[in-house]
Amino acid sequence: MVCNKQIKIKGKDKCISETGKKNLFEDFNDAMLFESTINDTVNKDTIMPDLNYLNDMYIDVDDLPNYHPHLWQGYMDIGPRDKMCNKCGATIWNGERNNKSCTAGGKIDNKINRGNAPYCFRLEENRLNALGCASDSVDPELVEELLAMLDKNNQLVKAFRKTRDRFENNDLDEFKLVLISSKYQAVDLTQLGHLTKLLLLFHHFFSGLGPHLAGRLWQQYIVDAFAAIEQGDSDPMHVGKAVILPASFTGSQRYMTQYFKDSLAICRAIGHRSLFLTITCNSKWPEIQKMLKYLPNVDPVDAPDVVARVFKLKVDQLMDLIKKKNYFGRCIGVMHVIEFQKRGLPRMHMLIWFHPEDRPDSVEKIDELVSAEIPDAKADPIAYKAVKNYNSRYVCTSKASWRIFGFDIHSRWPSVDRLPIHLPGEKHINFKTSADLEKVCKNATSKKTKLEAWFIANKELPQSQNFTYADFPSNFTWVPSSGRWKLRQRGDVVRRLTEVHARSGELLYLRMLLLRKKGCLLFSDLRTVDGVTYDTFKDACRALGLLNNDKQWHDAIYENSHSAMPTQLRAMFVNILVYCSVSDTLSLWNTHWQSLSDDIVYVRRKIAENIHISLSKYEIKNYALAEIEKLLNDVGKSLKDFPELPYPDEHYFGTSVNHLIVKEKGYDKEQMRVQHEKKYNNLNAK
Repeated sequence: MVCNKQIKIKGKDKCISETGKKNLFEDFNDAMLFESTINDTVNKDTIMPDLNYLNDMYIDVDDLPNYHPHLWQGYMDIGPRDKMCNKCGATIWNGERNNKSCTAGGKIDNKINRGNAPYCFRLEENRLNALGCASDSVDPELVEELLAMLDKNNQLVKAFRKTRDRFENNDLDEFKLVLISSKYQAVDLTQLGHLTKLLLLFHHFFSGLGPHLAGRLWQQYIVDAFAAIEQGDSDPMHVGKAVILPASFTGSQRYMTQYFKDSLAICRAIGHRSLFLTITCNSKWPEIQKMLKYLPNVDPVDAPDVVARVFKLKVDQLMDLIKKKNYFGRCIGVMHVIEFQKRGLPRMHMLIWFHPEDRPDSVEKIDELVSAEIPDAKADPIAYKAVKNYNSRYVCTSKASWRIFGFDIHSRWPSVDRLPIHLPGEKHINFKTSADLEKVCKNATSKKTKLEAWFIANKELPQSQNFTYADFPSNFTWVPSSGRWKLRQRGDVVRRLTEVHARSGELLYLRMLLLRKKGCLLFSDLRTVDGVTYDTFKDACRALGLLNNDKQWHDAIYENSHSAMPTQLRAMFVNILVYCSVSDTLSLWNTHWQSLSDDIVYVRRKIAENIHISLSKYEIKNYALAEIEKLLNDVGKSLKDFPELPYPDEHYFGTSVNHLIVKEKGYDKEQMRVQHEKKYNNLNAK
């Protein structure tokens, strides 16, 4: 996969390679045909863009701009772009063969491409739902408005219309219309006929008039297209109404929360990560520079689609090295997230888990994997040059291109199986606003949730009797198409039972039972303890002894401490104090105060702008109690309403910071105590 030169041999009809690989000449037949059309229709004295690059389908890396041979020594290339999409005929990389971004599987009708009009394609299936309903009718008023807008604002349209009028009036027998730019060569547009439409359609036909050459206009077009896809529903009835984005909406708050909790579930299952790796797209990568040679005079900033595609392939290449080829060692878990820098280039943050035997357990082993210093220019000139030439140009449309292509922004392995819970007759149902409610109810009855399917599996699969609902995914696989569980044949999965708020009532007690009961066939079986079926899940929990000594509240805080932030845990603690019956509030505080105050030191250091601040346990507890007091005051309560709990001193409520006092109190008291005892013992005896 290291970059190698390709030797080119000119044949009679086409270029071939000594390696025997398929060349790209045939993939550019349309472009070459267009070139000959242009040469026949434009006056000979007209200066045309140089199209000779199309004759050379293989690119030498030495020909790339700013290419340094030693800089890319050992570089792992993603290979040539010599494959063809079996749907639209586009030239793609080998890693894109299974990519579904091409028309999402729609069948393409190429029969409409006749004559000299700009190339276009028509999908035989309706694939426009994300942008609006497809329609064969044309709105005359819309067309008139578009024509008026173009006539008023587009100088090129004005020039073309003026030329057309003069031609129709026969004022001139011969004339030419020339597009002149300070950046590109002059091009005669007079004889191109229908091809002038490309000024509006952004279709690439020859050097100098491709969509990427539109610069910021092309970038705005991509961003607007992505915004239209994101917006989706354009019904004016919904304007001004609050919309709650579900967890299925990529990038929404609930979406991010679910993946965050999945990440913590993986950490609970396989331990702390071994490595944290970051990779940022470099617009000087050879693959990007090769592609830009097919787009003369185009900078990476104006080719965000190229940047997104190459970076996606690089991410896949890296994942293959780590997961399958064990580049750093045996891998048992990988998780990554894609984000976009302030300047627009995509970047990936990755967490890697190694097998316990392959984890770096010493400073020397870590240094073999990690280097966090600028290389010496003399000792390692290649690495120094790579860092020096690192490029992070502003590509504001990379995110739009990435999302339009449908690339994932999150990935985790092993996978996480989320287990939703619901009370009898209260399962969640998704349906469209235009759906018939009778059919919705009928489908809801026949379509089983994971919890309902667990009851069925306990009837049909004898081996399922030994597992609780929470442990079920470890041994069984969920089949969404049939709504059934089947025996797991391969692979590992991390299971995660949906969190429930402490004030959820019966739903909370149902969750407690699902963590403990096995082999249940009905909801009533969950409420049955020692042959007695209780009326509520709470009574069943009480019969099992789960409500003695505030056990349910201890369990609620403990289970959520693995996935919730300290601020959220303090809010839960306040809700339990105010709205639930707690027999021993002091025991609840003493048991969980560390989880409730896990962020206190960080917050105090940030406020004081001093990372060396050290707080005692007493101070940490008081700061946490001060935060709890503020939350209680918001609901009209106070810590003084709970006499068992301690009340912090007044100065712990202050937000202002005296940096002189903070500096004097910022010493490590334990370290100073050890130092004092050591020096004290060295004092001469009196």
